Amino acid sequence: MTENEELVRTTIRSGDATLCAVADGALLYQLTGRGIGALVLAVEKERAVSHGSLDWGDKLVGRAAALLFTLVRPRSVFALTMSTGAQDVLHAADIPFTCDALIVDVLNRTGTGPCPMEAAVSGIVDPLAALEKLKQVSQSLSDAGRNHAPEKGESMNNLVDRFLHYTSFDTQSDENSVTFPSTKKQLVLAHELDAELQGLGLKDSSVDANGYVTATLPANCEHPNAVPVIAFLAHMDTSPDASGMGVKGRIVTAYDGQDIVLNAEKNMVLSPVDFPDMLLHKGEDFIVADGTTLLGAD
Repeated sequence: MTENEELVRTTIRSGDATLCAVADGALLYQLTGRGIGALVLAVEKERAVSHGSLDWGDKLVGRAAALLFTLVRPRSVFALTMSTGAQDVLHAADIPFTCDALIVDVLNRTGTGPCPMEAAVSGIVDPLAALEKLKQVSQSLSDAGRNHAPEKGESMNNLVDRFLHYTSFDTQSDENSVTFPSTKKQLVLAHELDAELQGLGLKDSSVDANGYVTATLPANCEHPNAVPVIAFLAHMDTSPDASGMGVKGRIVTAYDGQDIVLNAEKNMVLSPVDFPDMLLHKGEDFIVADGTTLLGAD
């Protein structure tokens, strides 16, 4: 591994940037933010000034991002998480790449389909056409955001949306590992949680070398020093006994007390015969997967 590649990995894994580019041991680009907008800007700037072949790093590389990378001909591309579609694009362009975690698709926030940027470039193979399409979609989403006042519980503010988003991350643990956490892919979710906490205003949020995410929400009562401190703790890993990749969460509304078919092809059902407590929740909504993966809810 070269010095440049090592700096790229350190920068992205530490959370200091969601996108970076390195040349001669120095960071030329070090950007933060969610979405593909930062990469669009960096690619357009790099095409104008042309520093030559750089080593690039990105938090998440889907097929859309991979198409953009081909426009600047990187020396290498590193991602915390990369989709199989992105790998196909980079491989076809003969661009070396590595990633900490591999996923099948980059999903939207509810996990019900591809994210808008991935959907935008579906069927597009020309990188320049992809760039123009992504700029159009980014502008449309930006305009929609400015013209729309979110209602209470809408989108990612909704607990269900957040849960389904988190289940799209593969955090399967490894009992035989000697590292901490036991799998690097758990760090991908750690950095996502850190970014969300920062976005919520918890500015002291951080991820340590072992993948622990910590943040503090100050008390808003009249005498904060007179009340106890509360800590909420949760783990991010899922069992090593089943895959955590490609979780297909869905909502069963107003449960009717019957079997819930998880996977008709594999004849998998969730039945009150086996889990009688299900009947205590008739009329309520259930969140289930397709029977082929875990759905970590604890």
